[in-house]
Amino acid sequence: MKKIFLSLSMAVGFVFIATPTAFAHVLVTDSASKSSAIVHITPDDDPEAGKPAEFYYELKTKISSTTFSEYRVHVTDEAGNSTTVPITSDATSISISYVFPTQGLYKLELKSIHPWKTSFDLSYSIRVSRGIVGSASSAQNYTWAQPVLIAIGVLTLLLAITFVNNRELIAEHSRFK
Repeated sequence: MKKIFLSLSMAVGFVFIATPTAFAHVLVTDSASKSSAIVHITPDDDPEAGKPAEFYYELKTKISSTTFSEYRVHVTDEAGNSTTVPITSDATSISISYVFPTQGLYKLELKSIHPWKTSFDLSYSIRVSRGIVGSASSAQNYTWAQPVLIAIGVLTLLLAITFVNNRELIAEHSRFK
């Protein structure tokens, strides 16, 4: 019985250890032009502020790598500040590399601006929750937490000392003898 339990435990542990890293794909559509793209985000659909993140747009239609000027990728932060990101392209995909400056909610927009074709606007919002925290003014201040934790610790210690010193008296008055 012990061997079966040990074997089962090892098998379950191996499954969790050997599980490969997840790769995320998001379908983004523009209902006005009926265009769509699959967005692949590395690392693992969870970018980290202060480190480069790669975005790959797999478009439904073929694009020419010589028409970079017809596509724009804008990254907009929560404050509304927008940045145009340089792109690279091949026959069916557009990719960008971007370093998010701080944690927060960002909107990525891929726009086509064809003078003779239907334009599209593919938007995707992403929350960056790891890495560099925003400015000091936006950080929450928890200076009250340390004195509260110390007070709770002291009260718990006093309660434990009282209980230990009066354990015989408590046992006499207890219903659970």
